[in-house]
Amino acid sequence: MQRTVVTRVHFDRPPDAVMEYLRHLDNWPKFAEGVVDVDPRGGYLETGGEGSWTRKTGPSKSVNRFRVLELDPGGKLVLQVDEGGITATDETHLEPADGGTDATFRETLTAHSLGAKLLLAAFTPLIGGNLRRTYDRLKAEVEAPGIPAGAGQPGAG
Repeated sequence: MQRTVVTRVHFDRPPDAVMEYLRHLDNWPKFAEGVVDVDPRGGYLETGGEGSWTRKTGPSKSVNRFRVLELDPGGKLVLQVDEGGITATDETHLEPADGGTDATFRETLTAHSLGAKLLLAAFTPLIGGNLRRTYDRLKAEVEAPGIPAGAGQPGAG
C-alpha cells in the first residue's frame, strides 16, 4: 500500500538559500515536526550520505534512519527514511519563481506489513497536517531576518 502527500510552499528566498538551509542537519530540529536530535550533528547532506533523527511523539521517542538518494544543489533533494514497517521517500523540488522559490514536497509512504498498512490508512490525514506544519516552520526559519542566503552551508554564517 502506498500513500502520497504533497505540500507546496512559496519562499521569499532563492532556491539555493532554501537548499543550503535544508542540507545542514542541525537545522532540522528547528522546523521538522517532532525532531529533537540528529546524527551526525553538524552533518551536511550529500548524495549517498546517511544519518538519523530522533523524533519525539508524546512520551516516546523513535530513531529513524535516512539515506540521501539524490541531491542536486540547484533544486532537488530525495531522502529515503525507514520508519518501522513504512518506508518514506521524501522528494523536494525547488523552482525559481516570483523573486523567490516555489517548493514542492512530495512524501510517498509505502507500508510493508498489514499493521503498517492499517496505520497508514488511518493516519494519512494526520501525516499531511504534520507535514504542513513542518514546511510552514521551514518557511519561517529560511525567511527569518538575519539568516544569510547560504545559511547552513559549511563556512557560512
